[in-house]
Amino acid sequence: MIIKQVYDYNLNQSTYEQLQQLLIESFEVYPENRIYFKQIPHFRFILCNGNDKVLAQVGLDYRAI
Repeated sequence: MIIKQVYDYNLNQSTYEQLQQLLIESFEVYPENRIYFKQIPHFRFILCNGNDKVLAQVGLDYRAI
């Protein structure tokens, strides 16, 4: 398994579509036309198998409160 740190502007079409499908399947209410909920994450960690199939992801946001 491979963990990749990626920025949304560097995603290829295949990874984008896999992320979108993963998020739609994981959450009951999730926008079907994008891969973020309310804001684009600063970057993501994506877990892939050896064939570049997306298995999991986490989006990270920097915030000052």
